[in-house]
Amino acid sequence: KNGQMEQKENNDGKQRIVRQPRCDIYRKTFAAEQKKKREEAVTNPEVLLRGVSIYESENEIKEILEDYGYQIQEVKRFHKMPIVKVMLSNSSDVVKILKDNDIQIGYSMVKVEPFDQINHIQNIISSNAGNAIN
Repeated sequence: KNGQMEQKENNDGKQRIVRQPRCDIYRKTFAAEQKKKREEAVTNPEVLLRGVSIYESENEIKEILEDYGYQIQEVKRFHKMPIVKVMLSNSSDVVKILKDNDIQIGYSMVKVEPFDQINHIQNIISSNAGNAIN
């Protein structure tokens, strides 16, 4: 099967040649395999939690996440905003928390998303520019 052609027999006994694509991107499962590989290869151990009450302290947030089974290195709240940056100890926890849709901190359900430093800076700049215009 390493040659890109394969012979198969039809119902009437005749041989036919079936060509297999040479490039991996033509395989039906290629996109799913690449998506799974990207999810497993998390390099940034930081995630953002959105929707966290501003009345929850960093220590309370850390304790709650440890109760969920995550190993937390650092919790940092953005100044007077319902957003918290969490640094996890290992990449398997990052993958696990990104897939977890039912994390409750205080009385609210939080939304978890990967922390991307470049996009975060762009969002701050664009929101500040909007405030300066108004």
